[in-house]
Parts: sequence; structure tokens; C-alpha cells
Amino acid sequence: MEGQAQPDQPASSCTLTTNNLDELFIKEENGIFYFQEWQTDSFRKYENNNLQVLFENSLNDTLVVYPDVRESYAEFRSQTMQERHKDTCKVNIHEYRDTSFREGVSIAITVQKESKTYIMYCRTDTTLGFKEGPAPLNILGVKSEYIFYKRTFSEGDVEAYSFESSLLTGYFLASKEENGLRKLSLKRSQDQVDESLRMIVRDN
Repeated sequence: MEGQAQPDQPASSCTLTTNNLDELFIKEENGIFYFQEWQTDSFRKYENNNLQVLFENSLNDTLVVYPDVRESYAEFRSQTMQERHKDTCKVNIHEYRDTSFREGVSIAITVQKESKTYIMYCRTDTTLGFKEGPAPLNILGVKSEYIFYKRTFSEGDVEAYSFESSLLTGYFLASKEENGLRKLSLKRSQDQVDESLRMIVRDN
């Protein structure tokens, strides 16, 4: 189609530049539909596509998150099934549609603890943290502190993945020994079979 669609302009008074409805945000106010074209170079969260999961490292230790302490962190611990079910902190994966073509699925990770939601993010000093708030619906740009690229860890391994930061290229989620704990950390790696990067993801 020809012409330029203006953001939040009534649909009856503009001509859209795209034929693909998947590239549009559509909202309705007082019986009038408004169309806004999806920005290029952005991430858009799929609706109703949130998955509650368990993360395990290569030793089958379970990820336990402490999002509400002063220095928020996550660690891998050996847990029984009973301990897992008692854990009040639930981990969720949110998938995003990405306007750029790159290997893997764009995802964000949130944690639900009691009535609060926390989202995991990368800091520029290559550390991880959790801040209160939900996974954003839309993220502009080609990089984000919240977005990781989920990829199959190795061919034939159907339950294990690696997660590369979109903000810090070449840095992956890893199980790393730190002060006697196996912490979830960021690790720079070019080794595709580095076992510390191997994350098993199970439905919870």
C-alpha cells in the first residue's frame, strides 16, 4: 500500500505501509480502531506464551533465585522433588519475536515470588541482577539487558540449551563456582561444548 501511517491515527483516515497484520499494533477506543506499525529493530513479546520452567545445570542442580535480597542472585543447588515443590520462587521464560534474523529464540526470564515479579538483566560489568517488574511487551533496538538468545546446546540434545546475552555478545549464562556457591553467572565463551553453559530446561 502507498502512503504513511501515523502512530495512533484512526484507521479510517490513513493508509498503511504494510500488508502484514503481524507488523501492526491494533487498539480500540470508543469504537474506533487505531493502527500503529511495529517499529523496526525491536523485540515484541508473544502473547500468552509464557512457560514456567525449572533450570538445571550439567550436574542436575536446580536453579534457586533470590531476587529480593540486597545483592540479588541465583544459584544452582541440589534439591529433592519435595524441596522443589516447596520453593515459592517460580521461574518463567517469555519468548519474543525479533525483527532481526539471528540464530536462536529471543527470550526474557522472570521470577515470580509471592505477589511480586522480577526480571533478570545483564549489567555492563558482565554481572547478572534482578529488578522488580514484568517482562516488557515491546523493546526497541537490537540489543537489550533483558534479552537472551536461547539455542540448542548440541545436536541431538533435546532438553539442553545455551543462552547468549543480546547486550553482551559472546557472554552466556553459566554455572560458575563463586565463594562456595554454584552461581548463575555470565561467562565469555567461544567453546560451543563448554559444559558450564549447558542449561537443562524442564516444564514445571
